[in-house]
Amino acid sequence: MIEEINSYFKERFGVSVAETKLHSHSESEWKQFSESNGFNADGAYLVRGREAHVNADSRFAAIDTFHEYFGHGLYTEHSVIGKKLYSLEQKLMNEEKEAGVSSREELGRFRENSDTCREIREFQEKTIAPYEGFAMWMEWHLSMLTGKMPLYEKKEACRSEGARRLTNEFIEFSRQNTDYALLYANGFPKHCNMAVLNEIARNVFRNDLNSIAFALVYGSRKPYSDIDLFIVSDKIPCFFTGWLDVYSVPREKFSELLSKQDISITDALCSGELIYGNNASFQNAKHKAVSAPPSKEAIDFHLNHACKAKELSEKCTDAREKRSAARYAVSYRLNAIEMQRGRKPLTLNTLMERYPEQFRPFEKPYIE
Repeated sequence: MIEEINSYFKERFGVSVAETKLHSHSESEWKQFSESNGFNADGAYLVRGREAHVNADSRFAAIDTFHEYFGHGLYTEHSVIGKKLYSLEQKLMNEEKEAGVSSREELGRFRENSDTCREIREFQEKTIAPYEGFAMWMEWHLSMLTGKMPLYEKKEACRSEGARRLTNEFIEFSRQNTDYALLYANGFPKHCNMAVLNEIARNVFRNDLNSIAFALVYGSRKPYSDIDLFIVSDKIPCFFTGWLDVYSVPREKFSELLSKQDISITDALCSGELIYGNNASFQNAKHKAVSAPPSKEAIDFHLNHACKAKELSEKCTDAREKRSAARYAVSYRLNAIEMQRGRKPLTLNTLMERYPEQFRPFEKPYIE
């Protein structure tokens, strides 16, 4: 079953449990293991060694395996939070070795004064909800796939109200936005294609699908970057969730900005791919962006917006907004310079290739 589930995750989401080791204990072995480590459950995951431990004699052994091995295993190996937690544990382990810690008492004293240990505790406190919530969602998800829902429901009934509430939040998110979105929102790499993005769009915008002229995916499209969508719609607003960044423009405003060759519009049109909507409308808009010659109106528009973006950057207190506004200021100014020379970069990548030094301050990603 382990291999079959791993194959399922690899095929569907592009990830699998590769480094986590599964340790199944008998009842007596588990009692000794849990007492020596201070555990009070039938399963545990040790991040430092990427080890999933379960009591094989427990009636919930299968569900515990879903939780520890697949839930925490996948999360620790592939999510941004899990990878950082593992990295911190490796750092602490090396510090303990260098300090020559040999006894439990020495270890306790060392950790009391360790900045890395303190950082781990603080990081765990901030991220415990997604760490445990994802593992509990995994129990539910795999129980459905393997026909173990009756057993899952019995275990779920034993949980605290807070744990059940957290689990339901994850389940509802996956139902509303797709399983892919759940993984992406929890920092997993986005190994997605147009069909996956179309499915996400249909779910996220289900109430306003008819308002979309077309939706494009653009931007870096790197596995650990957020998904950038450009949408022409009179109902959907712009928003940013941490994993999904939606730039939405009403139809009339889109026509106006296209006529002014706005770099934020031409960039989406010329670097993006259609994931939903009318392809003819998209191709027609793209043709206009490419074929229209640089105009004085477009040049003045970009110079004006460069000044506004710079002023906004100087006033912003939010780091992300400040960086974004500063980057827009540079993009609009350089695009105006290029159009004054009779050239149309059309995309931000073209601008960055021509002016690498101007964009170097913005190379650091928003999310580490």
